[in-house]
Amino acid sequence: MSTRIHPITDGTAGRVHAYLLEEDDGVTLIDALSGGDGAAIVAGLAAIGRTPADLRRILLTHAHRSHVCGAARMRALSGARIHADPFEASVMAGERPSAPTGLWPRRPLRVYHLQAGLTIGAYVERAWKRFPVFANPPFEVDQEIGHGDTVGALQVVRTPGHTDGSLSFYWPAERALFTGDVLVTWPRLEIGWRGLTTDTARNRRSL
Repeated sequence: MSTRIHPITDGTAGRVHAYLLEEDDGVTLIDALSGGDGAAIVAGLAAIGRTPADLRRILLTHAHRSHVCGAARMRALSGARIHADPFEASVMAGERPSAPTGLWPRRPLRVYHLQAGLTIGAYVERAWKRFPVFANPPFEVDQEIGHGDTVGALQVVRTPGHTDGSLSFYWPAERALFTGDVLVTWPRLEIGWRGLTTDTARNRRSL
């Protein structure tokens, strides 16, 4: 992996990773993990000799809790702008819940608790709006982005299927593609987790 790309994780929610990218004008953060305090991201910045003041932009692949909870905190610490797809931005803002995927167990079973939480949370939110056990605190996206846009050195690629507004980000100079959960590597390499993917056929086409 390039020395300009730094994966970080908080060890929760199916081993989801975020990425710190050292661009020429500062640091780009792709996704923001599960912790609302942003502690794992701040620690990741410190590990590469950076501080939140070096953060220039936050790019979010999709609105699942494990990818967005630290975004608002990191914006507050750094002044960086948050970028996301319009559909996903509406989920982040609390205007709609993430789409449920059903309670029938689908592989990998070791993350079934995430599938169940996503589905139950969606129906709870529809009935009672925001419910803190399931929904991350709502926040506004600073800029909505879509296929073909460029943010910093990254090209935006629309890759729906995992969620309706999933985005991937391509860094040409490093030949690196960041896919969110369109493609997963744990507990094995495969095309998304079926239990957390809205439309598996569409996700396969995106990949």
